[in-house]
Amino acid sequence: MTKAQDWDLAMAVPEALKTAVERDVIVGQMVMRRYTEYTNVYLFGQPKSASNHVHELLGRALGLSDHPTGFSQINTYLYYPRVLATKFLERNTISRSHQKNTMDVTRMIRNLDLHPIVLTRNLLDALASRCDHILGADVDQDIMGEKRWRRFISGDKEFQLDYTIQMYANMQIEFFTSWEAYSGDALWITWDDLVNDPVGMVNYVAEWLGLPIIEDVQKITDFIKTRGGSNLNKGIAGRGRDKFNDRQKKEIRHRADILGCDDEEFLGGLD
Repeated sequence: MTKAQDWDLAMAVPEALKTAVERDVIVGQMVMRRYTEYTNVYLFGQPKSASNHVHELLGRALGLSDHPTGFSQINTYLYYPRVLATKFLERNTISRSHQKNTMDVTRMIRNLDLHPIVLTRNLLDALASRCDHILGADVDQDIMGEKRWRRFISGDKEFQLDYTIQMYANMQIEFFTSWEAYSGDALWITWDDLVNDPVGMVNYVAEWLGLPIIEDVQKITDFIKTRGGSNLNKGIAGRGRDKFNDRQKKEIRHRADILGCDDEEFLGGLD
């Protein structure tokens, strides 16, 4: 097993480590420990927090090579063999995921000397952006099913927001609380940091990682926004506060209370 022939995954494993790598990948024991001279950054982004934009911005500004670590090129969750492969690429990397923190994720971070960055966004704004995404993305027809998707797009605004709360509020809250409970060293940044001061945000990350900035940050972020696609979801800070009615805000607050989330910056706008 000298190389894994797969998308962007040329993983040269030293002969002495073959058995350990094979054991971890095949059996899933996750006991392999691997520390190298390279910096492997993991951007754990709350859904609808502009993680695509931040991922590309940090990668280009800091000279980090993109390394997808999700199963089947889907970056929602971590796939351990691809995470392990990060340590054999012999270059500085950045990977992106919507993965919430779990005991296994913590073990991966510690065993493989990963550098976690947690990206969050105001809950109401993130839910409003999710609602807009469902309306504008054809892929949701496959995820939701044709009948349910048609029901969603034909419903009124209140119905659409109720649906978004029902399907996505807990996931957003659990992402935040899981990383809030993380006991290791992680850097927290927000959607607002990116929107208000991208240069300052990248400087903050660069200082934490001990890496130089090699490209003009403002030019990179302007290019990403101009190009479209990997954008800021065209959001406006605080718009979620006006989008949800009092009943819906009360429902979201109730869910947050049940899940043990009381961070007012994250929940801002519910009261």
